[in-house]
Amino acid sequence: MVRQNLCRRSVDRLAAAARSRTVLIGWVMLVVMLSAPELRADPAIGESLARQWCSSCHEVGHRQVMSDGAPAFKAVARQRGMTRDRLRNWLADPHPPMPNLGLARQDIEDLIDYIETLKSK
Repeated sequence: MVRQNLCRRSVDRLAAAARSRTVLIGWVMLVVMLSAPELRADPAIGESLARQWCSSCHEVGHRQVMSDGAPAFKAVARQRGMTRDRLRNWLADPHPPMPNLGLARQDIEDLIDYIETLKSK
C-alpha cells in the first residue's frame, strides 16, 4: 500500500512537472511571437523600390510611358480579384517575362503597400 502511494505520488509529480513545462513553453512562445519584429510595410519605400527595380518595364509613376506591354502598377492595383495574397505570390515567385529579383519578404510587403495606394488614384 505504501509503495502504491509512493508510485502514485511520483506519477502525479511527473504529470504536474510536465504540465508546468507545457505551460512555460506556451508562455515563452507567446512572448517570442509578440516581441518578434512585425513586417510593417511602408508604401514610400515600396514606391522607391518600384522606381528602382520595376520602372524599366512597368509604369510606376505618373506620365511614364511604357511600350513593352507590362501592365502599369495602377492597372495592377485596380485589377479585379487582385488581392494582397495574389500580389505576394506573384512577387515571391515571378513568371516570365518578369525577372526573378529575389525580393525579400519586407520588399514584397513594401511594394504591395505601394501598389495598394494606387487603387484610389
